[in-house]
Amino acid sequence: AKGGRALERTDVFQPGLTALTLGRDQELREGGVEPDVVAGHSLGEIAAYAASGAITAEEAIEAARIRGQEMARESQSNPGGMLALTGDGASGHGQALEVGQRYGCVQVAAWNAPQECVLSGVEAALQAISRRFPSTRIPVSGQWHGPAMCGAVAGFRATLATLNTRPLRATFVSNRTGD
Repeated sequence: AKGGRALERTDVFQPGLTALTLGRDQELREGGVEPDVVAGHSLGEIAAYAASGAITAEEAIEAARIRGQEMARESQSNPGGMLALTGDGASGHGQALEVGQRYGCVQVAAWNAPQECVLSGVEAALQAISRRFPSTRIPVSGQWHGPAMCGAVAGFRATLATLNTRPLRATFVSNRTGD
C-alpha cells in the first residue's frame, strides 16, 4: 500500500482513515443513499459526526489529525499496546487482568463482541497475559482506550471546542452515552 510503514503511525493513520470513511460516505450519498442514523466507534465517531452534517469533512479530518498527534505524543511517553482476548480468554478477562497487573498497568479497553475483550496496557503485562490466555495482538502503536491516553484529552477537547456545529441531516448516536 502507498504510504508503507508510515500508515502504522497513529498521527498518519487517523486522518487518513477519517478521509477514506468520509469519501465512502460521499460515494453512497452520490448513489442516493442517505443515512437516517449514524454512529462510529472511537475514531469512527468523528467521521460519523461529519456524516450527520454537524461538521464538515475538512473539520473532521483536521480533528482526526490533531487527535492522532495527541495520541502519538502520549504513546511516546507511555509505550504499550493492545491485546484481544478471544474465546475462553475473553470469559476469563478478570483472571487475565490479575496476571497482567503483576507486570504493570493493563485494563479493559473495549468489548468488541461477547467472546472478544480488548485489553490495553504496558508491553510486559500484555506479554504475560498472551502466554496464558487465548489472544491476538492488535497491531497498534499505543495503549488506546486507557489511562495512558489521558494526556491527549485536553488538546483534543480544545480542538473540538473550536468546531462550528451545524444542524444534523441524520441522527448522531454517541458511543460514549448511546444517546
